[in-house]
Amino acid sequence: MKKIIFLPTFRYLSDPIFENLYSQFKKYNYEIHYIDTFIFHREREYKHKVFDYYYDMEWEYERNLFKKVFFKYKRYEKFKEKLIKLTQKINPDAIISTSDMGIDFRILKYYFSHIPFFVIQSGWFINKRNKYNSLYFINSLFHEPLFNKQKVYMNEYKDTYLLLWGKHFKKYINRSDESKIYVCGNIELDTLLSKQKSFINNFNKKVLITLPVINEAFLKPNKIITMIEKLIKKYKN
Repeated sequence: MKKIIFLPTFRYLSDPIFENLYSQFKKYNYEIHYIDTFIFHREREYKHKVFDYYYDMEWEYERNLFKKVFFKYKRYEKFKEKLIKLTQKINPDAIISTSDMGIDFRILKYYFSHIPFFVIQSGWFINKRNKYNSLYFINSLFHEPLFNKQKVYMNEYKDTYLLLWGKHFKKYINRSDESKIYVCGNIELDTLLSKQKSFINNFNKKVLITLPVINEAFLKPNKIITMIEKLIKKYKN
């Protein structure tokens, strides 16, 4: 039986994708291990019961820059040891995540480089693909992947398999070799659009509802406003 490790990021992004994948993998008798490190969320009361195995392994997140640099290593060593032991026990055939920016992903990529790693696009891209992390140099001092190299996800490594929503997003990937980049759509969005398209076309007037511009993390407010203006001009009714 083949084994797959799922590494979630923000649950509202990761879980719909993982749950769809799980139903497909089970058809081929795969065993799914969901390792929750709580790096991207703090939902302590939530325990995932969909997958075959669920592991609660919390990473202690620190926002203070001083503590982040000088006290991170101690916590890192403890976390790394637990994660490596668990991964060795599982002995996975592949590791799948929705981001390559988490400390859990970097540790596994560093110590289990022989395993195929897949990163599934789960959100929009920041429009600065070469924005590097100034703390990356610390990695060479400790010989450990403590900090990510850059600040645009899916660009951290050159040898991971990337699954993108569409061809448009390839321009955000800083790779000369595209042999491991696949355009496969988005399970949730594609399903939603296919169901809603015919329904929406039955109405002469459309209403555009957006989230507050200030809360959009991946696009600058002026760009969001420009996009909305273009949509309004395109659909004047």
